[in-house]
Amino acid sequence: MNSKARYLLSYLALPFIRLEVPGWGQLARLLGVQYGPECDHLWTGLPQQSVRGKWHGYTIPVDLEDWSQRLVWFLGRYYELDTQLVVRALVRPGDTFLDIGANVGMITLLASHHVGRIGKVHSFEPNPVTRANLNKVIAENNIENVEVYDVALSDNVGIQKLTVVGRQDGVGTLAKIPETSKVTTAHNIQTAIGDDIIPENLSGRLFIKIDIEGFEPFALKGLTQTIDKHKPLILTEFRPDHLTRAGSSAEEMVAIMAERNYVPFNISVKRPFYHHKFHMVQSDAKTICPHNVLWVSFDDRQKIFEEAKNSQFYAA
Repeated sequence: MNSKARYLLSYLALPFIRLEVPGWGQLARLLGVQYGPECDHLWTGLPQQSVRGKWHGYTIPVDLEDWSQRLVWFLGRYYELDTQLVVRALVRPGDTFLDIGANVGMITLLASHHVGRIGKVHSFEPNPVTRANLNKVIAENNIENVEVYDVALSDNVGIQKLTVVGRQDGVGTLAKIPETSKVTTAHNIQTAIGDDIIPENLSGRLFIKIDIEGFEPFALKGLTQTIDKHKPLILTEFRPDHLTRAGSSAEEMVAIMAERNYVPFNISVKRPFYHHKFHMVQSDAKTICPHNVLWVSFDDRQKIFEEAKNSQFYAA
């Protein structure tokens, strides 16, 4: 089957897949959609598509040759489901949202929708290619509550090399890359300390999302004043292999958060009936799952847990 025929069959199946009814995954696999680049070659030569996000209403361009953007076209949403469900459950109108490692803005757009006109999203993306794409989407959708910063948040101010591996521009890292990796692009980017540039007066509750390929501890160390003042909810990627490659460790990250009096919650996705929902379980240093972790101030843990349980996006 050539790429054009595959596209036409997929287009006919979109209404079924975007409803995410049981069986959509099997159909998607038959059409050559995978959570990885294995099937990218099946989608070559197709024009760029536009998708209106089903959870935020903004229109975004997608490249069908890229597996993650292809899933956005199929689903009408970003593929990383647990992160989005947490945002939908715990970010409210008027809140402030920090998207550290915004990439092309999939979470920025969802947060923009949820904080509303009286809230604010601060998005940090040092990669000039992905940042340009994000700024374009913001302009084309007339979004006024998002501010984009061209720096990487760290615990120091300086210049570092951001390396991109493979054809996916958003997969950039400040860590050292093995010689066997296929490096496609490198950018000299500016690092900054979050406490120095984030406004002091923030509206609503503060929610911080950090996904920066293992450099999460360095960004957190540059946000200590902000964290101590606002006691935000903090959602981070937690990948021990990424942390080690970036010059840190899982133990260091847990220690940083414990020093700020934060406890981790493992988050996962359940499907009790028709819709997917998220689930959270308080963890400790020995039982943190290596994926995404929600960090909550010790004093707020029961309140946040009850708030999550009372939302329509939570499954016990």
